[in-house]
Amino acid sequence: MKLNVVVIGLMVLGLTACSHVQKVTESALLVVDKPMASCEVDLHSGDWVGAFLLSPEQRAEALNRVEDPGDTHQVALRAILLTHSDASYRELREAEDLIINQLPLSDDKRHNCQTDELIDYILKLNQTLQKQKSEVVLLQRQIDEQSKTIEQQAAESAELEKKIEALTNIEHRMKARSVNVEPEVSP
Repeated sequence: MKLNVVVIGLMVLGLTACSHVQKVTESALLVVDKPMASCEVDLHSGDWVGAFLLSPEQRAEALNRVEDPGDTHQVALRAILLTHSDASYRELREAEDLIINQLPLSDDKRHNCQTDELIDYILKLNQTLQKQKSEVVLLQRQIDEQSKTIEQQAAESAELEKKIEALTNIEHRMKARSVNVEPEVSP
């Protein structure tokens, strides 16, 4: 298991190093006004599978390495790293924003672009996780409201129990007095 974690960590570190070399090479070739389509990104399955399998500590370390993604590969890697089941809503929104605004899908549908399919899958996964987090927040609010209602009803019930007990005590005292008072004898 530890070997797998080490291998995955090395993959992520290797991806980061490769992307820096790739960044320098690509920067001379890219047209500044035209963003690279996601289909042009060479995103191997090991990249995203490895990113999904990272521990929280490894994920945080990898995210620090791609904090300011400079090229499309780094943007894709950051979006993938931010999309996981334990991600905060803010992280999921950032990943969604990266995917939608900085990873344009290939316009040419004739080419079977697997990266486009992967990015689309990550986007759908991200949106599903956001929806689940929203539902959890709504359910938590409902639970909190119901808990407050239960506490109020418990307090009211306790107050009513005290009143019932007080009335029962008064009733017992009245009965005890009526037994102790002798009936008047009529002449």
